[in-house]
Amino acid sequence: LGLASVLALPLEIEGRILGGIFFGHSGPHRFTADEIDLARLTAYQSALFLENTLLVTGSDVERVVARAVLESMADGVFTLDWEKKITSFNPAAEQITGWRMEDAIGKRCKDVMQSRYSCSVAGTAGGCDENCPLLTLLADQDLMEKGLTVEGTITNRQGEPRYVSSTYSVVADRGDLLGAVVLFRDITERRRLEEMKSDYAAALSHDLKTPLTAMKGYAVTLLRHGHRLNEEARKEALEVINFEIDRVSRMFDNLLHQARLEAGVKNQTFSKVYPHKVIKQVVALYAYSGRSHELICEVQPESLELVTDRDQLDQILNNLVSNALKYTPGGSKVRVRCHADESPDMLMFEVIDNGQGISEEELPLVFNRFHRIGGASSKKARGTGLGLHITRMLV
Repeated sequence: LGLASVLALPLEIEGRILGGIFFGHSGPHRFTADEIDLARLTAYQSALFLENTLLVTGSDVERVVARAVLESMADGVFTLDWEKKITSFNPAAEQITGWRMEDAIGKRCKDVMQSRYSCSVAGTAGGCDENCPLLTLLADQDLMEKGLTVEGTITNRQGEPRYVSSTYSVVADRGDLLGAVVLFRDITERRRLEEMKSDYAAALSHDLKTPLTAMKGYAVTLLRHGHRLNEEARKEALEVINFEIDRVSRMFDNLLHQARLEAGVKNQTFSKVYPHKVIKQVVALYAYSGRSHELICEVQPESLELVTDRDQLDQILNNLVSNALKYTPGGSKVRVRCHADESPDMLMFEVIDNGQGISEEELPLVFNRFHRIGGASSKKARGTGLGLHITRMLV
């Protein structure tokens, strides 16, 4: 650098070296004690300035990263001050609540969330005034350390109730409590599914008990009084037993298929299949169970063939025919058809009945697990609510 004399000092803060600082002369120079002290002071001030700059830069980076994390989260997050006013509100919170960030910030939590929570600590459900999770959190040192999770309903800005799970945690800096952060997620669909599963379990218990009771009754009658019954009565009793056994078998088939589908198991065996044989076999299976219906088999031409999984095709047609018989009045015609589709590589299978039909509002729900179409009227027809869901999965 063309220097003849140099004084070098470290830029040091609390034992950490951030770099060095150099003072130079173009000619020979002996630095005096005052010059060295001044250089040391300059070095310290420079190190302090550099340290603060690095801290600010680091804080800026941390803030950018934290903001990016919050904005990308699927869970809603907002922060509160000690007046329970919202100080930040991420995009997921906007989506769940229907409130825009600029409208929510500055408002009290209860005005935005309109929540009614229940938690294991409070024991009872209540709104923000009588059952504030934040106050429950602050009253317990253990909860302050690990946070408090509550579940309950909120009302979004459109007036729709949503069921959410919320976790409250305090924000502290060196022992000073600065506020609280709330992380919440919309579990409305999960709760609805849990309720449907509960209803399904109750329906399944009833649906299993009914055919077993019928089979038991007819079997006991045949054992004790079979010799007194005429041929027609004995035949009718055996037909009922056979029908109920088939019905229970279909219920278990659906349960097994559902378990396999959820586990991702696909036991498929492809072979050449003749639709007219498959349909005739399905129709024959329901010859007794559909005594009051007229089952019609239509395959044009009978020489049609395809390569598919025969067991799964049987299951699909069984579910569709079972539904057709279940939801159409006695004496109706149920047609099971197969014909060439517009595509030369595809065949079309159809099960056609003249039942009461399905409303436009419920059409999107027909393939949902555990869902029974028709409300109260559906209770007249026994079933698990799995048949059409499994049918679509198999297709």
